Amino acid sequence: MVRHLSVVAPPDSPGGRLHRAFKSPDHLDAIAAVEELRGDLEARQVELVIAARAGGTTWEAIGAVIGTSRQGAFNRFGALVQHHEVVGPLGEEVHDTDETRQLSAAIVERAGRAKRGRL
Repeated sequence: MVRHLSVVAPPDSPGGRLHRAFKSPDHLDAIAAVEELRGDLEARQVELVIAARAGGTTWEAIGAVIGTSRQGAFNRFGALVQHHEVVGPLGEEVHDTDETRQLSAAIVERAGRAKRGRL
């Protein structure tokens, strides 16, 4: 016998918003949930691009996975990555070293786990 477990995610979590986007009988609620998810996904993608660049991933590789050119990826994310490198995640001035790249990647990874509730 196969049993299906049903896990109910909090309505304000990404899982809850995903459920509302596809299952809500209220069209406006579903539209709002899709918009919230779009913001969640865009923020997460920026975090991942920052971490990838801090780890040495090329703009060409990033462009390839998002279906654009190296220049397209740089145009879309370059200013955000450069701002992060100069200012740092806590607003402090930082210098681009291997240590700061590793710290940046660790901060982004931890933030992603915290956002997903997996500290």
